[in-house]
Amino acid sequence: MFLIFSLDVLHLWWFDPLVGQNLHNIGIIGLSFGDVILTQTGGMLPIMFTSLEEGFVFPIKWLVPHILVLYYTLNYVNNDLTHYGIQVLTRTRSKRIWWISKCVWNILTVVFCFAVGILSIYFLSAITGKNLSFSLNPNVFFRIEKEMLPSQSAANLEYFCALCIVPCAVCVTVSLMQMSLALYIRPTFAYIAACVYYIAGAYYAHPLLISNYAMAVRNSTIGFYEFYNFDGLLLCLIFSAVAIISGAARLERMDLVNIAKEACT
Repeated sequence: MFLIFSLDVLHLWWFDPLVGQNLHNIGIIGLSFGDVILTQTGGMLPIMFTSLEEGFVFPIKWLVPHILVLYYTLNYVNNDLTHYGIQVLTRTRSKRIWWISKCVWNILTVVFCFAVGILSIYFLSAITGKNLSFSLNPNVFFRIEKEMLPSQSAANLEYFCALCIVPCAVCVTVSLMQMSLALYIRPTFAYIAACVYYIAGAYYAHPLLISNYAMAVRNSTIGFYEFYNFDGLLLCLIFSAVAIISGAARLERMDLVNIAKEACT
């Protein structure tokens, strides 16, 4: 993830001639930390199916970091249920404690990946003398989204939540959902389901598709749609709780003795 974020920042700043041309119009504000973060977590505005003949570009740049993180966390629990980890589980004598520890590890892994990616952008912004604020430049926004940026009056904390916190929270939630689902079906199918769930949000602007909240351009802070930070974080909390509880329920019904015997053979 660090490599993807870093190379993208370098491309945006130094190798894109369109951005170079726009720098004359950007003036004093310049390319900001917020502008660059938006290229990663911005996603895209919802597709208007009545005008698909105009074509659209799927936000691969937004999707790839998320599905990479989901891939990192995919097999951790299942590996522990088929290898040495099953012995640890049987010795703890508490399935709930073992499951909670895996959920905590999952959460910390996702947060760490996002922290490294965001801090790498901040570090590159600092060493190249870029504006370290969350100020969004209309010219840069128009180039990315092909739409005029609405008038901005949000505080830095609101931008920080929209651009950094909420996308990370969404990825944490989907990763927990994937981990829980992998106890019911094969991990590969759980991963596919998680990716499809992410992609569905790109096509349909519906609150229950929480990947909408991971697209900063749809956040109410930007001004196009009413996907509020609080609503997104609340839904993430609810979905995460459901995933943790359903995973614990599945684990309670699993025959660990037979699993341990199979792991030893």
